Amino acid sequence: MNRNSFGIFLLVLLICSCKKEQPKTNNQWKLKDADFQTALTLSDTSTLTNLDEAGERLAEIQDIFSFIGDRRGAYPTILKAVTNYAISSFALENYKHTALMRSFYLDFVKRYLGALHEHLLGNKLEYHWDTYYRYAKVDHNVSRLVLEGINAHFSIDMARAVAQSKLNKSNQVDWDKFGTETLDAVSSFNDELFVEYEVNAEEVFKLFFIGDLVNGLLGEGSATKFGYQMLRNEALSNGILLQLSTNGNVEQNMKVAFTKKDNVILALDKMQMLP
Repeated sequence: MNRNSFGIFLLVLLICSCKKEQPKTNNQWKLKDADFQTALTLSDTSTLTNLDEAGERLAEIQDIFSFIGDRRGAYPTILKAVTNYAISSFALENYKHTALMRSFYLDFVKRYLGALHEHLLGNKLEYHWDTYYRYAKVDHNVSRLVLEGINAHFSIDMARAVAQSKLNKSNQVDWDKFGTETLDAVSSFNDELFVEYEVNAEEVFKLFFIGDLVNGLLGEGSATKFGYQMLRNEALSNGILLQLSTNGNVEQNMKVAFTKKDNVILALDKMQMLP
């Protein structure tokens, strides 16, 4: 190798060895570089092994988004509150199958985190989370995102988590207990959403679940509780059906139900009825 060839070789080697700056994805939005990288790390489910850590990650993700008023933080505010109550409930070991319920709930949380991770990377999302993040980017009401996030995670992901953990009708008592134990999270996330985004989630649920009628029959605040339990029980039924289905019909029915709820949300938004 002559001197000129050797010089070219060294130059190429130097260029190849230089560390290129990681390009920003379209979904960094207004996040600072450090916060964006932190959110990526926190949402990486390959490093998540226990529910306590999941709760800590959700709290940090919530703070990252809410600090700059990023609408993507609307749903993790809700999920963090429910998760904190879930962790406290499981710690009491008052379930017939505590380990199974913990496994279900960890899978449930991972499905939100996994979707967030793929979104941040700019990867293609499934239809239900694609809806949430598309609306998060534009200037829609945060109250709409609250409903979009709940619809995505409870209507689709919760049923899949039920199926993955192999819960069935024999776990109904534990399922009902878990619902009762986490209901108090509703008032917690209502307060946080109001502080962070000035959204009254109680009013949102009243609209979506015929709240005035439900509250009139069962008392103030019942609409939110009714909606919460209704979505949970629908997810349990679908999750059980998923374990028995081999032709994809259950997933298709879930998508149809999701879309119907989404159309209601869209209609409420178009009529400017969302607070």
